[in-house]
Amino acid sequence: CEMVYGLKRSKLVKMPASRNTSQSSSNRQYKVVELTKWDKTMSALLASLFPYCKQRCDNWFKELTEQSASEAMPPFEMIE
Repeated sequence: CEMVYGLKRSKLVKMPASRNTSQSSSNRQYKVVELTKWDKTMSALLASLFPYCKQRCDNWFKELTEQSASEAMPPFEMIE
């Protein structure tokens, strides 16, 4: 999860569970840490490429649905 915390891009990191207590996944503690350089790069890459990937996937879906619709309809034949 990425967020803005104190005007810095940050992420939540699970804190390791202590050995003495057995915590369920819902009771785990999290801490806010600053993004690493790699995290910042991946975040920027995803933000810039997402619209392009979404458009391509939407186009492929549209082509596949049109193709399957045309295959499902029997060809029109003229009766004389």
